[in-house]
Amino acid sequence: MRPNWLRTLASQPALRIGLAVLLILIGLAPVGAPILSDSSWRASAQEGAPAAVAAPADPFAYRIQAQGDLQTQIERSDDGGKTWHAVAAIPENVAEVMPVPGDEQVVFARSAESIWVSQDGGATWAHTGQLPSRPMSLAVTGRGNNAVFAGTESVGLAVSRDGGETWQVVNDATLTMNGMAPIAVTALRLDPQDETIVYAATAVWTGTSVARLTPVGTFVSLDGGRLWLQMDQLPINGGPAARIDTVEGRPLSVVVDNGKNAVAQELKLTPELIAELNSGDPAVRASVARALGLLGDAAATQPLMDRLNDRDILVGDRVVEALAKLNREDVAPALMNLLNADEEALRARAAYGLGLMKHEAATDLLAERLRTDRPLVARRAAEALANIGTPAALTALTVPLADAEMTPARHAAMAGLEQAGVEAMGPLVAALESQNPALRSHAAEMLGWIRSPDSVDALAAALSDDAPEVRTQAAWALGEIGSDDAQQALAAAQRSATDETTKTALAGAEQRALRNTAADRPAPSFGDGFVAALSSVPATSWTFFALFLALALALLLLTPRAADPVRSREERSR
Repeated sequence: MRPNWLRTLASQPALRIGLAVLLILIGLAPVGAPILSDSSWRASAQEGAPAAVAAPADPFAYRIQAQGDLQTQIERSDDGGKTWHAVAAIPENVAEVMPVPGDEQVVFARSAESIWVSQDGGATWAHTGQLPSRPMSLAVTGRGNNAVFAGTESVGLAVSRDGGETWQVVNDATLTMNGMAPIAVTALRLDPQDETIVYAATAVWTGTSVARLTPVGTFVSLDGGRLWLQMDQLPINGGPAARIDTVEGRPLSVVVDNGKNAVAQELKLTPELIAELNSGDPAVRASVARALGLLGDAAATQPLMDRLNDRDILVGDRVVEALAKLNREDVAPALMNLLNADEEALRARAAYGLGLMKHEAATDLLAERLRTDRPLVARRAAEALANIGTPAALTALTVPLADAEMTPARHAAMAGLEQAGVEAMGPLVAALESQNPALRSHAAEMLGWIRSPDSVDALAAALSDDAPEVRTQAAWALGEIGSDDAQQALAAAQRSATDETTKTALAGAEQRALRNTAADRPAPSFGDGFVAALSSVPATSWTFFALFLALALALLLLTPRAADPVRSREERSR
């Protein structure tokens, strides 16, 4: 039976016609266009209004449209800039808008007075915490780093690491010129390959009766904005920097644009920079070491070698990372000698460096450190063997799997094998043939962690192993892999299993394989297909109109149902 309201509607032709006309008018109304349109009508209505942010290739993109004094309309694209629709407006003149990479629903905007933030894709906006000075530039890191940088008008750089709720001024002496004058950070840029590298251009307020901004220089931070190195000076007569662009293929090189002309800036290998390797501040030594590695100048080799024994762990890591980038022949022998140092931290540092260099000649020494050294050195040795990645290095990683107990060597080896991934499958499959049941069992376990379908045959054979612990681990591994072949192997073993322990392991593995398969390959449904089909329909104003036209036609075709004469007589007789 039709609901009462539907029967009433069907019996009133005038009402149906009126509603149909209303639906058609709604479909034609431009008010619906921002939702699904290609924004062509908006472009014509606002011709000449510049977009501050060009549409990138990312699905979510934002741009601004000036709306007069103290009003800026924020627009969002959900399809990489193909179509745009308006979201909320900000009651200030916004200069730039930046989403958080990896979480584009969180967006920051900078006006001449403050920083704004939206947590819902631009639908609503609120002020961030109070800045110590008016903002002049903005940079936003991705979701993992959670840092927001605001270059200010008079106190230099402010950084928030809690989404803009609070701000801290960076009191680095190099960036602020030791506080000699009010510093403005007029442009900011994050390195597109590494967000811990931040570039900033500064200016200083000068003048007596009329203050003006005089450019100072370009600076770089290699630790996420905490400590800064000066790259170069800016021309004092060119006006303050408005934009910084990185130079592809040239680390620590940028182009600074003041709106009239551009100038190249770079960090140079100077005696003064090298001398900072001997600074009393470990943070300075670490930043300089990293800079020397990125610059890649062989002249930095010996100064870096002189810091191999640095007492600070971070500095030591940065030194060996830089030496590995230089890839000089005289570096590896020094690191191999350091593997015999008395201090655990130095041996771990040497193993780390040899792994970064993929120095195959160090395989035997690293294997020895893996088997016999303390946990820190064993872990670094295992990581190094995984990085080297040769059959000999990966085989060396399987040796500690023979330990029945969870020794530091076995724990480190498991981490190294997991890091190596499918490359370690060959040595692990070979270990399934060992005479040591502990090695066979732990090798089967690691194959489960790696989850390579190519190991199914070897694990299926291990289901018939003499040792019950090997059969149990092989079943678990096949359940983790979860492929069709793995499920067939488990089912076949279940039919022939005789002991209860193996049967239980096989049953649990079969259930886990089914769950893993369902998680990896979700079964399609009519609803999924229908939604997918709808998503493929071009989202234009004509799509919107066609939808409402179809509703109007359906309404016009609605007719009253003929009455049943027998039923009507019965109803009248009551």
